[in-house]
Amino acid sequence: MEEADKYKQRLEAIAEKLRRQEEQEKARREMEEERLRLQQLKRKSLRDQWLMEGAPLSPASPDTQNIPRSPPWGSEAQEMEEQG
Repeated sequence: MEEADKYKQRLEAIAEKLRRQEEQEKARREMEEERLRLQQLKRKSLRDQWLMEGAPLSPASPDTQNIPRSPPWGSEAQEMEEQG
């Protein structure tokens, strides 16, 4: 009978360990998903801002002529990927 109790305790300990590992993995996944969601939101916001600022009032505006404007979300997205 003692051996059966030890076996049962061992199974319970293994099940508890697996449950904790699954919870940790779930929390890790959720954090990663949230980080990606925030990155996408930031890129979208920067893109929207760039589009709103990038529309010149007239096609021959002196301050926007001959100045190539690149979207800011490209370089910042690359920086975020390097940091993450």
